[in-house]
Amino acid sequence: MRLSTESTNSLPAAFAVALIYLSMVIPLPAHAETGPWTTITQIYSRTGTGRPFIYLASGAMPGCHNDRGGYLGNEDPEHAKATYSTLLAALLADREVQIFYTITGVPSGWSMCTITAVYIR
Repeated sequence: MRLSTESTNSLPAAFAVALIYLSMVIPLPAHAETGPWTTITQIYSRTGTGRPFIYLASGAMPGCHNDRGGYLGNEDPEHAKATYSTLLAALLADREVQIFYTITGVPSGWSMCTITAVYIR
C-alpha cells in the first residue's frame, strides 16, 4: 500500500503536536533550583518517620531556611535513602556537594525547601 505524499508530509507535524501535548499532560521530574558547590555542615535526623534536615554552608540554597538548608525529599523512599547515604558520605569525607531543590512555598522555617537530588565531588 502506498501512502500519498500529502499524508506523509503531515506525520512530522502531527508527531510534534503530540509531543507538545504530552509534555503538558505528563509531569516530568524537574529541579526548580540548583545551589552552588558547597559543603554540608550538619545533618539533623529525627527518629521515627521524620525526614533529615540538611544544613549547608551559607548561601548554598537561596530562598530556603537561612539560605542554607532544607528537608530531604521522601516522595520515593528508596531514592531518599540513597540520597541520604550520599549526603552522609559527603559529610564524613568532607566532600563538596551541589544540591538540587524545590521551593515549597512555605513562607518561613525548615519546610521552605525540599532537597530532590545531589551531586558529590
